[in-house]
Amino acid sequence: RDPVSELYYAALRYLKNQGNVSAWMPSTGDANKTRLIDSFPMVSTWNDPVQYSCQNNFILGIGDVNSSWDQNVPGSTTDASSGHSPSGGKPAAVTGDTTVDANVKRNKVQALNSNQYSSFGDGASNLIAGLAYHAATEDIRPDIANLPSQPRGQNVQTYWLDVLEFETYVPNNQYYLAAKFGGLNIPDGTAFNPVTATAGSIPNSWWTTSGDTVGGQPRPDNYFTVADPQSMVTSLTRAFARISAQSGGSSSSLAANSTRLDTDTRTFQAQFGSSWSGELKSFAVAANGSLSASPVWTASLTSSLAPANWASRIIKTHDPANNTLVNFTYANLTPTQQTAMGSANVVNYIRGEQAREESAAGGIYRTRVKGLLGDIVNSTPVFVSKPNPSLYNAAMGFPGASAYQAFAAAQSARTGIIWVGANDGMLHAFNADTGQEVFAFVPKTAIANGLATYASPTYAHKYFVDGDIAIADVYDTGTSSWRTILVGTMGRGGPGVFALDVTTPTAAGITLLWDKDDADIGGGVLGKNIGKPVIAQTASGVWKVLIGNGPESTSDKAQLVAINVITGAVTTVDAGGAGSNGLSAVLARDSNGDRFADVVYAGDLKGRLLKISNLGGSPVVSTIFSAVDPSNVAQPITAAPLAGKDPATSKTWVFFGTGKYLTDTDPTDTQVQSWYGIEDTGAVPTRTNLVQRSVIDQATASGFTVRTISAGTTGELAGKLGWYLDLPTTGERMVVPNQFQGGALLGTSRIPDSTDVCRPSGKGFIMAINPFTGGRLEQTFFDLNGDGLFNDTDKLSVSSVLKIVSGIGFDSSPNAPIFVENVMQVSLDDGTTRTIRTQGSSVDSRRLSWREIRN
Repeated sequence: RDPVSELYYAALRYLKNQGNVSAWMPSTGDANKTRLIDSFPMVSTWNDPVQYSCQNNFILGIGDVNSSWDQNVPGSTTDASSGHSPSGGKPAAVTGDTTVDANVKRNKVQALNSNQYSSFGDGASNLIAGLAYHAATEDIRPDIANLPSQPRGQNVQTYWLDVLEFETYVPNNQYYLAAKFGGLNIPDGTAFNPVTATAGSIPNSWWTTSGDTVGGQPRPDNYFTVADPQSMVTSLTRAFARISAQSGGSSSSLAANSTRLDTDTRTFQAQFGSSWSGELKSFAVAANGSLSASPVWTASLTSSLAPANWASRIIKTHDPANNTLVNFTYANLTPTQQTAMGSANVVNYIRGEQAREESAAGGIYRTRVKGLLGDIVNSTPVFVSKPNPSLYNAAMGFPGASAYQAFAAAQSARTGIIWVGANDGMLHAFNADTGQEVFAFVPKTAIANGLATYASPTYAHKYFVDGDIAIADVYDTGTSSWRTILVGTMGRGGPGVFALDVTTPTAAGITLLWDKDDADIGGGVLGKNIGKPVIAQTASGVWKVLIGNGPESTSDKAQLVAINVITGAVTTVDAGGAGSNGLSAVLARDSNGDRFADVVYAGDLKGRLLKISNLGGSPVVSTIFSAVDPSNVAQPITAAPLAGKDPATSKTWVFFGTGKYLTDTDPTDTQVQSWYGIEDTGAVPTRTNLVQRSVIDQATASGFTVRTISAGTTGELAGKLGWYLDLPTTGERMVVPNQFQGGALLGTSRIPDSTDVCRPSGKGFIMAINPFTGGRLEQTFFDLNGDGLFNDTDKLSVSSVLKIVSGIGFDSSPNAPIFVENVMQVSLDDGTTRTIRTQGSSVDSRRLSWREIRN
């Protein structure tokens, strides 16, 4: 017989780790049961198959619809004496299973499917569909502590190959329903209750995306028909293609549309998944700074990214013949680019066509389950709306300053846009209010660097548009007009950098300024630029993009790249340090108060902290510090430094951390890395000229792992040129820039941990200290217990002594925090966020940096 619901139930018991139903096993003299196993081995014991909370679980079945005797499952109302059970009745293991009622779930499926269903055979049922619905929508393993990014816990996706026994499709059969309702792809953050769901509450996009039909109705993505051996192979290939594409999400970064707790304040979270899918979500910010439980919008669910609308997306690329934007179609590519992409079908796949994916009939390209967006890893979302009219509220002695207010007034109704780069080869623009994609751009470097492989079923992840974005208002002396300019880099997908005029953020209004690869920069200078580009006015009317050349350049040394924003003219500054080197992200600073950036600070992979002066003339390069560990081995600097002026002494300080997280071998690097604060006095200090600070306590308080850092006074720095703190945990490093919040200096650390497959990027800390002593703050910074007060309950008790907390730890690696007023929002690599109130702006809030004023 074919007791398919019982077979499915046995598989589900396996994943639930409920143990074997011994009554279903062959016993001595039971020839009927022995015959039923068809000489296959019977497995009666097993280890728990769910080894990790983040793993994906699947059941794949093959069979015809003419099943029988399949009602011996929990909740079935069939009388055991009816002969519909080969076991002669329900075993105690089945009747005692209260985790699911198959009859209730089957009835729900029938209601959701408008009572359209069919099942055939001797005593056959469609209880399998109810079991599959339960497995896909409810937590099958409440005994496992799930990640915060798994609101529905452990689920199971069901796939079925219907072998069409009589070469005829039976409409709405039990396998169709099991694949449809057991294959629901419920978007992250969607409020969905499987118990109270009603007919019409499940959109088609949750279960069918290929456009295929079967029997005149949509084919569930997890359902495949098989009529001959070849179609069996094809359908198995399609099923496994979807299975391999399933994944969870991880977060890369946050952005906000305001630094105030207003009623319309939103944050924006970028995400990536291990199947190379991406996502962007918007969350509302409440009056207390907390984020809404569900997103205001999710980009992949908007109509602009619906699979059916792929052809109407506004996607542009660079036309090198005219230096303009053209539609990203195969016909518009150069002959070289056409060769690189291979065919129009590949270009259409990149644009979003899914009809030729392996999970579709006859498909040959990689299956995308989680939507059309590529993974967003290192590109931080940037929000751009109307200009600030008070930015240049007086004539400041440079062209265009007095015209800025008129420009801001003319742009006062400009639509808010979120810009972010993704590894589908595109820079994306989304309407910040609705989440609709309004524009995308494919740089020429993405095409040249192998974008066509993105469609391959054997695709191994590549970075494409992976760099950070800078956006600034620039005065164009040639046209006597202000323009809002976006500069993006390819990041780890480089070398490449491009600029767009986004003053009018519409498909027709966005124009290309330039799109450069390493050949355009010249001299083998440009590598894989890391960090955010800087747009600065380096002399009267001269606006430039400033970037470090990054690692893996042909020149293999540290160089500053300066590109005229409007004309694209390139100059470079050689900072030396040849041999496996590159200049990291840069900080531009106005050192003399004339509102022109004249100094750049940057680090390199050899641990040199460099200062490049006289940007408006003939630049001068000097090394102001060399970072080394306690064993005198150079520590790489990969994040942009931060500079600030000590209000008490007017001395300029530079702050940075060390460490690298760029290559596959970096996570296992155990070199001691450090946090530094260096006075820029012209002298070049060593470790012996610095005051040492240290983490002196690490324990648990209010559910967090917290740290205290040694105290410090300004008097201790007499005769010294700064401070340093060796990060205490093996492998701990700082790979994002420091930042100021009020008078506190914040540093974010990352501690990789390859032993936790669900959190491979590890964990980390956000620490807040006094920037000019390197010691802990004198007042509480973090509201640890969330009561809105800053008092002794937020301190760490050590041997009955209360100490101010200097750092707060997270179980997943934190990215650079953002602040909405005093509320700190932290995006973690597991796809979740943390909201922590601080009193940062109350900590000696005197101005510390020119960049803070400029922004």
